[in-house]
Amino acid sequence: MTEEKGYQCGECQQTKVVNDGSVPECCGKPMVAAPLDLCTKSPSDPESARFNDSDDACDDSRG
Repeated sequence: MTEEKGYQCGECQQTKVVNDGSVPECCGKPMVAAPLDLCTKSPSDPESARFNDSDDACDDSRG
């Protein structure tokens, strides 16, 4: 499996993520490599779960 890389168009600022090693084109020109956003979500195991996470899938019945 190839590592995911992010690219951004220098003209219209459109972004694209590819994982096949190719360099995408936009506006007729090759896109420029751009860093991907780091994942800031904690792991989803019970020891590291946060009860104040707004997108938690279930209710912890605390009221």
